[in-house]
Amino acid sequence: MNADVRVYESLYRMSRAAADWIVNSVECTLDARGRYLIALSGGSTPLELYQLLSEEPYTSDIDWTRIVFFWSDERCVSSESPDSNYHQAMMAFIERLPVPLGNIHRVLGEKGSQAAAPAYEETLLRYADSGQSIPVFDLILLGLGEDGHTASIFPGSPLETFENKLAVGTQTLIDGKPSERVTMTPRLINAARAVIFMVSGEKKAEAARVTLKGPKDLLHLPAQRISPQSGELIWMLDSAAARLLG
Repeated sequence: MNADVRVYESLYRMSRAAADWIVNSVECTLDARGRYLIALSGGSTPLELYQLLSEEPYTSDIDWTRIVFFWSDERCVSSESPDSNYHQAMMAFIERLPVPLGNIHRVLGEKGSQAAAPAYEETLLRYADSGQSIPVFDLILLGLGEDGHTASIFPGSPLETFENKLAVGTQTLIDGKPSERVTMTPRLINAARAVIFMVSGEKKAEAARVTLKGPKDLLHLPAQRISPQSGELIWMLDSAAARLLG
């Protein structure tokens, strides 16, 4: 995996570095293309980043009216559920910023994955530039599960399931109960101009090691499926998550 691996002493330092990276990326992109497509991730790790982005100097350093928000994956729950990645990001920072409602594109998880996934793909396709078959995101944020999953692409999910789609429904078990999800596919993620994994905590150390340093196993280590065709691949880890990398 050809990745730029960056290690920070704490989650805060990692989050600050990610926020600074985003400011620079947005500035360059808006000058060149006039809008910035970003896909957010869920979980606890990016919350510190989101909090930083809602504060100065970041609130003033970014033209939020031209940022277009999507989510790399979502649970099939109500948009008001605390388990919703959309709800989490809205509460953490988006609702505090001057982002036009038309720039916020959530997964309609309450409709179930069979309806939500094609609806999300239809929305995504509207952002493909002229002459492109799929949208090219300026940044996609991802996390890493202890089992090696990323977004909602779980171990054992057949590779061919994701070949021709931009968004698909998936399922995993949470506390022994099925959890229905919608996720962006590697096809879409790997077309991005930049992908940043944010990984924090000792519990993620082994997954980070086998994903970054272990043998290639795309079936059982879905995060290894993420390898942008021409964009940047950056792994940001705190020292706890990076402790087994050597």
